[in-house]
Amino acid sequence: MPKPTDDQREDRVNLIKILDACMDKPSIFAKTFLKIDLFPYQVEYADCKDRFIVCRQARQSGKTTTTAIKTIHFAWFADYLHELVKTEADITQKAICNIVIVAPTQNQANIMFGRIRDLIHTSDILEQYVIREKSDEIHLRFASGRGVTKIFTRAAGDKGTSLRGYSPHVIIADECAFLKEEVLAAFMPAGLATNARVWLTSTPFSPVGYFYEACADSRPRKPDGKWREFHVKAMDNPFVRKDPEYYEQIKTKMTKDKQMMELEAEFLDVGDSFIPRQLIVDAMSDNAKNGVLPVIIKYYMGVDVSRAGKDETAFVIIGVDDHDNCYLVTIYTESLSNIVDLKDKIGQYIKMYNIQTCYIDETGVGAGLVDLCLKENYPVRGVVFSLEEQEQLYENLRLLFENHRIFLRGERRIADQLAYLKIKFTEGNKMRVVSEQADDLADALTLACKAVESGGRVYLLPSSKAIFG
Repeated sequence: MPKPTDDQREDRVNLIKILDACMDKPSIFAKTFLKIDLFPYQVEYADCKDRFIVCRQARQSGKTTTTAIKTIHFAWFADYLHELVKTEADITQKAICNIVIVAPTQNQANIMFGRIRDLIHTSDILEQYVIREKSDEIHLRFASGRGVTKIFTRAAGDKGTSLRGYSPHVIIADECAFLKEEVLAAFMPAGLATNARVWLTSTPFSPVGYFYEACADSRPRKPDGKWREFHVKAMDNPFVRKDPEYYEQIKTKMTKDKQMMELEAEFLDVGDSFIPRQLIVDAMSDNAKNGVLPVIIKYYMGVDVSRAGKDETAFVIIGVDDHDNCYLVTIYTESLSNIVDLKDKIGQYIKMYNIQTCYIDETGVGAGLVDLCLKENYPVRGVVFSLEEQEQLYENLRLLFENHRIFLRGERRIADQLAYLKIKFTEGNKMRVVSEQADDLADALTLACKAVESGGRVYLLPSSKAIFG
């Protein structure tokens, strides 16, 4: 072979330096291979080498993209970043690294996986290292060529049994605030023999559960905490700061509590909710069995018509299987509603889903909407939200949750509204369900579920001590 020139030697040295820098810092890797410049708060999270990381961030703050970059980086340099993988690679030259992404539903897991897959395919270099790709997993050869990283995405399921059988070197729990305790209890031991790294990511929910406890036991809040926390608010994002007018407009549609949770990424106490937090978390799944989704045989719709102020008109469509289990199918909201336009929207949904019955709150302007729909021969029924009717509707909904027969499929907007529902009693001892924030979607959900029998079984929540130790 001819002796390399000085220029060739210098190019090789520079290449080694670049690879070393990329291997050490995912932020440099992102800029070099993915052409992405991370914001300072993203750099801090991406480059963190701590084993246990908890990422508590507001909406639209980039946690999915940053976590995806961190995942791809670890996958490509796994034999340098993980001691056990490195040892296997040194001996066999065929090491295996497993990264498992778990979320409450497969759709949520697919969001993270889709970002990972798309980023890999934006790089001509990384794309060449893909050796297998499916809808829920991708295999990436190490940069050194000494092994393969397998990235899997899985829905948590009811008990976490679908997560057994893996020996993950990295565990990523996305939307962790909505993962059930028994799922995490079943899955976390899988990383005992692999010296697993654990990354928890989520916007916060209520101050209870695994995600909250990890945040509470984290640095820098707690100097000797086991976890390293990254707390990011919406205004930390430079794009949000550049558009304060839009930010303020969003705030006008939120209560103070909602602002704190969605924009400030703070936990809020909703301990006296009408529907307990644990039941809501349980219902966030899609009830898939061995990866197979249930078959929906009929559809119902609830429409809560806006009245005034911050109220919105809310549409909720549920599907029902042959066991009368309810599944959230779609939601839609709009403000400044016109009843003629609403009638047309109802007609579109009835045709699209072959709706069996549409229940409409006919209090106020809703009565006119019902009349218009009946003239079109739509299968609608009007419901007057009297105290008696509201009590029956919400008791029915509560029983569906208690009997584990309703599944929200990861829909955060409804979960948040349900968490803030509280009970008050009138002087005549009539139950009234109230909320300090928007409850339009919650009301529409109760209407949609009106046709479904809740059943007589009552599920008793285990004590907090039984759940959390």
